[in-house]
Amino acid sequence: MQILRVSSRGTAVIGSYHQSLKLEDQKPHVIKWTRDQAGVMTVEIDDREIIQVTDQGFRDRFNGFKMANGGGDYIVRRVTIQGSR
Repeated sequence: MQILRVSSRGTAVIGSYHQSLKLEDQKPHVIKWTRDQAGVMTVEIDDREIIQVTDQGFRDRFNGFKMANGGGDYIVRRVTIQGSR
């Protein structure tokens, strides 16, 4: 799993998790991604933190969310984005 910063200056990987994630088990999972005003981002899967990174290089306005699958068979039932301006 990776967090990428995509801006007018290009794309950069700013956080990664390289261990196995068992998400293809026919059970629902909650993926939570938070970012505070200081640029600290945390990704949790089922309440277990897997990535924490600080990124202050993003200065552009937030204008979207993208999720890409590089392999595997997943069903996404809901995406909720809160607190964006």
